[in-house]
Amino acid sequence: MSVYRIPIFFVRWSPPVQSPAEETAFGAEIDRRGSLHYLGHFISQREPFFAGIRFGWIALAVAILTLICIFFPPLVVLFVGVLIINLFLYWTTFFVALARYAAWLRRCRRSYVSHKPIEAEVEVVPSHVVISCPSCVQKLRVPTDRAQARAKCPSCGHVFVFNRAQYYEQT
Repeated sequence: MSVYRIPIFFVRWSPPVQSPAEETAFGAEIDRRGSLHYLGHFISQREPFFAGIRFGWIALAVAILTLICIFFPPLVVLFVGVLIINLFLYWTTFFVALARYAAWLRRCRRSYVSHKPIEAEVEVVPSHVVISCPSCVQKLRVPTDRAQARAKCPSCGHVFVFNRAQYYEQT
């Protein structure tokens, strides 16, 4: 799960190949620790801009570019332009890799949440059932006139199916 660079100025990351069970297990870890924990690790693991290039080579390149710019001043604009373009490419590809990593974290967490057992408080009212959202514990009223009701929490947006028969078996 490391960030890697291609030749010099490109950052690339692709999600690991995982079975659904591994993805769900990692989703449980994300749910427990939070996405920001893993995003922080991702950012701290990235290689610096000049990673892998020894200081001597950087010093030699700077010395040669300085000599060229002294004898051919119009080339300063060209060298600065190339540096700016490379920095732009590096940071753009880094943010694309970061977005791909965040999407993978969301996918793993969604996989876990869809398999997570519903632990809800239930209170019976004649025309409807008051249950708590399994994601955020917000109270929801679900009608009892249908066998199954699809419920969406207004607070967190979590969608789940409430099965009336399963509810009456629990109580």
